[in-house]
Amino acid sequence: MFYAPTLIERGVSEGLVSKIVKEGKVAEQTGTKLRTPGKSRKRSTGFIVVDDFDMGVIRRKQH
Repeated sequence: MFYAPTLIERGVSEGLVSKIVKEGKVAEQTGTKLRTPGKSRKRSTGFIVVDDFDMGVIRRKQH
């Protein structure tokens, strides 16, 4: 396979590279673009973690 230097440098398997190349050829034939998976973003829970120090500050500020 002619991707050998790239595979060694990047540490990517040969199967993955051939799969991507195959997807690219299919995309060319159909006139579509290659799509990448969306980024997984960390979702906030809506809760703030308050430790004992912060709780004391809140109590002093509140009263």
